[in-house]
Amino acid sequence: MQFLLLIFSLLALLLTGCNSGETAVQLTTPSFSNTEEPTPLLIPTTRPVTVEAPLTTLVIWLPEILAPVADETILELFNTQIQDFVASETNLQVEVRRKRSQDVGGILSTLRSASAVAPGALPDLTLMRREDLLAAVQSNLIQPLEGRITTGVISGLTAHSIELGSLNQELYGMPYMLDVLLVAYQPNAASDLTVRWSFETILKNRLTFVFPAGRSNGVNEVFLLQYLAAGGTPPLDGTMALNEQALQTTLTFYEQAREVGLIDATLLDYTTFTDYEEQLISGTLDTGVVRASTYFRLKAADYPLQVAFIPTASGQPVTQINGWMWVIVTGDSDRQLPAGRLINWLMDASRQEQYARRIGMLPSQLEALRNSSFAGLESEILIELLQNAYIPILENDSGTVLRIIQNALASVLRGDTTAAEATRDAVNQLSG
Repeated sequence: MQFLLLIFSLLALLLTGCNSGETAVQLTTPSFSNTEEPTPLLIPTTRPVTVEAPLTTLVIWLPEILAPVADETILELFNTQIQDFVASETNLQVEVRRKRSQDVGGILSTLRSASAVAPGALPDLTLMRREDLLAAVQSNLIQPLEGRITTGVISGLTAHSIELGSLNQELYGMPYMLDVLLVAYQPNAASDLTVRWSFETILKNRLTFVFPAGRSNGVNEVFLLQYLAAGGTPPLDGTMALNEQALQTTLTFYEQAREVGLIDATLLDYTTFTDYEEQLISGTLDTGVVRASTYFRLKAADYPLQVAFIPTASGQPVTQINGWMWVIVTGDSDRQLPAGRLINWLMDASRQEQYARRIGMLPSQLEALRNSSFAGLESEILIELLQNAYIPILENDSGTVLRIIQNALASVLRGDTTAAEATRDAVNQLSG
């Protein structure tokens, strides 16, 4: 029995030795776990939420004279242009409020009072004339327009129009609706006359000639324009020199016209351009200086008036330019941007021409003037006037000289002195 066990042991050793050159294969038993696989975390995907910018409301104070209550169609036209602008913008609306233009409760006085006690009630934009614009700048009520108006809009204006809205080389007002001075006359009083009138035109055709010559301070606009056209110079930096020859030339015309009965001292009783309107349209007067807006209104009422330039020594055109200018009131730069875009929109030549024709004034853009005539006036005539215009000269620019030449005119109109004597008196007053 022991012998058999020995034999089997030897056989087992022999078999093990034969497998020693092979790689042993390890069989692994798969392991299982009763732990559940984690459920994937589902993160919901959301669409981006667009946060709209807040709605901006621009407020405009529109002078009544540019939107008269008597003709609501004018305001409707303006509102249509505003609505078209709003449609081209995003998150913007415009509110238009009609305001008195002058006196207590007018635009300037309200800006002054509200800026101190209720600045939130101020408009973003409004319109002003030259004299109010200067006062508003001095009171820090309006903002410079630099960077708000396109070069295309500015290049479409005459140099005098830009000067009208400027102070100390800074642009504060964008000229919008303009007015100039003209002579209106009865067609039967003079025939075959061009628009260029000289002093000789009045004397040769024996035309009565009226204008608001009366002034308690300063000098009347018409005589000043004629003096400047004869060689006088406007104030520069608050100083105005007297041109003796220009003064005597202009006074000599009035001396001659008085001697032949074409004018007299009653001119000094007229202080506004509407004082003699009834006499002019009735034919009692041959000629009278009027604003272009007045002439347009009378022509629209079918009064058969003709128009000419203010008579001068040489016959070259001269006029005074004034009008309504866009100004930006808000000091918020974020609101100034859309306010500037709105001004540029309204200054478009086609829109401006349309509104100017409806309101009875002149558009400031030369392209708007070139597109059509106004009350029978050829566009080139109007452009020539604007290119030979002076802005209003205020008394405080050079009050002494202005008062002296006004007194010289009054003396000649009354027949108290000759033109030569009145000129010498003026020179002596300034040199003494």
